[in-house]
Amino acid sequence: MLELRPADPVLFLHSADATNTNPQSLNSKAILARWPTEGPRAAVIGFRESALEVASNPAVDIWRVRPDRFWRLGVAARMQKRVSCIVLPGLHLWADWAGVELRRLTGRRVPIIRTVEALLTDDDDLDERAEAYSQAARHPVFCQHMSRQALRRRDHVDRDAEHFIAISPFLKKMIEVRHPGKASVVPLGVDLTMFHSVGRSSGGRPSVVSVASVRARKRPDIFLKLAERFPFADFAWYGEGNLRATLIQQAAVKGMRNLKFPGPLQPSQLAGVYRAADVFVLPSMDEGVPKVTQEAAACGLPQIVFGFYEAPTVIHGQNGLVVWNDDELATSLGTLLSDEFLRRRMGDTGAAMALNWSWDIAAPLWREQILKVIGQT
Repeated sequence: MLELRPADPVLFLHSADATNTNPQSLNSKAILARWPTEGPRAAVIGFRESALEVASNPAVDIWRVRPDRFWRLGVAARMQKRVSCIVLPGLHLWADWAGVELRRLTGRRVPIIRTVEALLTDDDDLDERAEAYSQAARHPVFCQHMSRQALRRRDHVDRDAEHFIAISPFLKKMIEVRHPGKASVVPLGVDLTMFHSVGRSSGGRPSVVSVASVRARKRPDIFLKLAERFPFADFAWYGEGNLRATLIQQAAVKGMRNLKFPGPLQPSQLAGVYRAADVFVLPSMDEGVPKVTQEAAACGLPQIVFGFYEAPTVIHGQNGLVVWNDDELATSLGTLLSDEFLRRRMGDTGAAMALNWSWDIAAPLWREQILKVIGQT
């Protein structure tokens, strides 16, 4: 039996900490900053100093967890409090699983709402899921890999989920391969006070940027090949990861002065990078809806992305180019680098599209869908 009381808060199982830049936590903080005082309250996890925009909202409760080695147990324990529903995945897959399982064992189930921002499979090279997704999409689909044990825990939580909120129509179609009739689409937002095209300053040598972790699945090594092919342009990949030092060394050995891996930046700094660049390239193939594509578009930056995840933020020929292999990627980049007018037109189109992506528009949609699922609209 579901334990549901109208006065209980909606628990977002993410961190409200000001220093937490995990994309899911950033999204939750944007939603909670705009959570209205009318109707059900919201709750979120806090370890250290909370983001001011969340802490100052009287409609949001911050449930504290000690930031020690037992923090996962602390999160699972907070999941046992009286809530109207739990929005996850949260801060750790084990904590998600343990908290949901404990509620089930004690007969105190509440609606679980699972957000879908990527497709997952296990590390045992079993491609049944990717094959099923590819058949449904009618083109190849790539999944992010995790251990088989971790995937089983995710599947266990998903079986208990009341509803799935996908961040794109493509992801909704994919999740319904395994959970038919249980998904809806609600888009992510972007902070237009930070990410905007006012003051764009591109000029001189063309510059190409990417923003992602420097790990194998993001395919940062592609920038080595692109920088060699287009020596008249500057390339920079912003982010941290286990391949960063290796790629820096490889670029140095090759004597490549037009390629840098500067490391991660704060969002406000990235906005300036976007506004000063000419083209944004994302070489990875297993994304959901990359938040960076929204941010880059809002800053007036034309983009090149792969089509395997059908990102609604990049429309081929309008605000960027959608490609299906590395040869197309290189050819498309050459097209943009050689045509300043095309870059400007696509950048202006992306900035105009982004006006509809404001969190002031998206956050109420998230609240509306959550309350609809738990019958409180």
